[in-house]
Amino acid sequence: MRLKLAAMVAALLFSGAAPLLAQESTAPQPRRPVEALKTILDLTDQQVLQLTDLRQAQGLKIREINTKIRTLAQQQKTLVESANPDATQLGTLLLEQRGLRQRIQAAAKTYRESALGVLTQTQRDKITQIQEALKLVPQAGPLAAFGLIEGPGHRHRFNRRIHGPGPGPMGGEAPAQPMGGPGFGGMMMGGQRGN
Repeated sequence: MRLKLAAMVAALLFSGAAPLLAQESTAPQPRRPVEALKTILDLTDQQVLQLTDLRQAQGLKIREINTKIRTLAQQQKTLVESANPDATQLGTLLLEQRGLRQRIQAAAKTYRESALGVLTQTQRDKITQIQEALKLVPQAGPLAAFGLIEGPGHRHRFNRRIHGPGPGPMGGEAPAQPMGGPGFGGMMMGGQRGN
């Protein structure tokens, strides 16, 4: 979720929409992925239905292929554990599994092309911007950790050592964590002493 938010922020900044960012940051974020997708891309209800149908069909296809892969893997395991495994049969099973994995990759590509076909050019352009921004996310974390930029990277893994794991379940700051457990005399992160 944090990665998606970082990508959205970067995309908005690159598109010169910084004033919109300030407005959107105060608005409540959609809770379900479909709602988030609809908001991010400004999808119509018809587009949401089409994308949902495509996604469900792809999920069904992938599940069917994965079931076949698991069956072949079980046959492979049984064959390998047998007293006298047949190398030709083992090779056939491996090739069948590889073919099924290639079908999954092809199905993912077909789904993506079909899903993009549902979108307008403006929506596809926005996806391209977000995809380009994602390439910069690994660079943003360390910059934010050292206070060189503001953004969602302020809780990057480099900074967690100082500030703890992040917000608690109720949205507030997480309680301080004992350093190394009870063997450190209850010393808390940040130099605070625990009770």
